[in-house]
Amino acid sequence: MNELQSITTQADKFEKGKFVNEAMSNNVSNFIPDILAKNITKNYKNANKIYGDKLLRYITGYSSEYLERNIKIPEFQKEIAKKINDKVDELKKEKILDKEFKITRYGKELSVATNLFLQLKRIDEFLRFDINGKYEHLYKTDLHGGEKEDIRNYKKGDSYKDIALKSCVKNAIRRNHKSLEVIDLKTFDKKTKANATMILAIDSSSSMKGNKLDAARKAGISLAYKTIMDNNKLGLIDFSDKVNNFIITTNFEESANFIYGINANAQTDLSSTIIHSINMFPHDSDVKHLIILSDIQATKTGLDETTPEDAALNATAIAKANNISISLIIIQQDHNEEIMKFASKIIEISEGKIYKIQNLENLDSLIIQDYEELV
Repeated sequence: MNELQSITTQADKFEKGKFVNEAMSNNVSNFIPDILAKNITKNYKNANKIYGDKLLRYITGYSSEYLERNIKIPEFQKEIAKKINDKVDELKKEKILDKEFKITRYGKELSVATNLFLQLKRIDEFLRFDINGKYEHLYKTDLHGGEKEDIRNYKKGDSYKDIALKSCVKNAIRRNHKSLEVIDLKTFDKKTKANATMILAIDSSSSMKGNKLDAARKAGISLAYKTIMDNNKLGLIDFSDKVNNFIITTNFEESANFIYGINANAQTDLSSTIIHSINMFPHDSDVKHLIILSDIQATKTGLDETTPEDAALNATAIAKANNISISLIIIQQDHNEEIMKFASKIIEISEGKIYKIQNLENLDSLIIQDYEELV
């Protein structure tokens, strides 16, 4: 995290941080120059699927279109091999890669710092102008000291500090009273924020590799920032064919390190994720809400002789019995009617919400919207 301030003035570090993030999003951790050059020159289309456009542009200096057009030219292949060697040497000198050409801990920390800087700027913008206050839904209480919310008739025992003076005067004028009478008095009802625990489960299955996982990480950072800023608890789950890792935290740095440590692999098992989340929620939470970020391809279950869909629906029913609501944010899923029917059943049972999103740029603001409508 010490890099967070320095990257704002060092463009080169900024680019290296983005490079590491792109590598991690595509589950690429090893950059042996000879193998990398061979993969690109022998089968460019396959290499593009593995590494992605942005990573190839950084490591070679050329766009994917230019590479594909010229990759068969022997002289160009030699040039590419040299550029890769030079870039890898540079990354090793900068301690981004180690002697075995793997991403170092420093490289990962630089990636986290770079992404945090970019995402915090964006969070500040949409919290200030788009979301903040718009979807506020807070629990009311008769205790003094909360924020002022609805106006109601004054009753014995209410604090005079909470008198809604303008409403009182309007009542007196309407009733032709020359002075305020008890019947004219109005008071602000108070509200305090619900004691909430939000758990975000990020699908890290192989189908989420690349842009989907990168967008999910950014959305996770946005939710972590807002939840912790509101003094609520945050749970995070990294899941694929099983729950890979999880935490409950009120520490933003801890949540950021967790989120940017998620890598894509294996299949998807929704049922074990939902069941696991139930035991993570503190008993004293007024609001218990699970958000699942996934492309919803429930291809695996740990239960014998049970379909992945049935296992997920059974797990949802158990969550509902424990007062846990579930929202599904389905990422860039094609129009698959069976998947949407399955997702709709989860939402019907949990009384949550379902969002289908194609534009990944809107994912972070959408997840804040879901949060704001609950707490």
